[in-house]
Amino acid sequence: MKNLFDKSELAIDLTSLLDVIFIVLLVVMCRQSILTEAQSDATNEAENSKTQSDAERSNFKQHEEKYDNIDDYVLFIDVTSKYAEASIDGNRTMSIISGLSNTNTSAPLDVISYTTEEEDNAYIHLKEILESEIEKGKKDNKVIILSLNKNDEDILYRDEIKIEKVFDEMCQNNDDVYLR
Repeated sequence: MKNLFDKSELAIDLTSLLDVIFIVLLVVMCRQSILTEAQSDATNEAENSKTQSDAERSNFKQHEEKYDNIDDYVLFIDVTSKYAEASIDGNRTMSIISGLSNTNTSAPLDVISYTTEEEDNAYIHLKEILESEIEKGKKDNKVIILSLNKNDEDILYRDEIKIEKVFDEMCQNNDDVYLR
């Protein structure tokens, strides 16, 4: 009787196995070259970004040195309006600050406290203060920038609209007045 597992007649075909091994090797080599290219591109991009950042930084420093005292060229007027919720009669206040408000060296030009009944007089007073400050800025040949605490939770929408109308009127009547 013949042995079922006779080694002399057993023949293994390795062709398909070699094909699979070469395909896997090809895929691994291609993937490695793609990763190497991506890494070198990322390195080049980082170097370019650093060079551009250094150039922008040096440009900023030149401008900073040139305009070290920006208050000599520009007059900032910041109007802040707040509503006191705890107030029974609906008191609101407007603070008008001249100069850069983030330096904390500028005292308010005026603080206007008003109720709903006094609203019209408060906006007339605001307009008078802005006009006098704009005239002072024009005498000094300054550009005037008007700012409002827009999208702030402390300001009522109707106050925001009315102050913006006053600002728009100031911009239309004066050439060197701009909104922030």
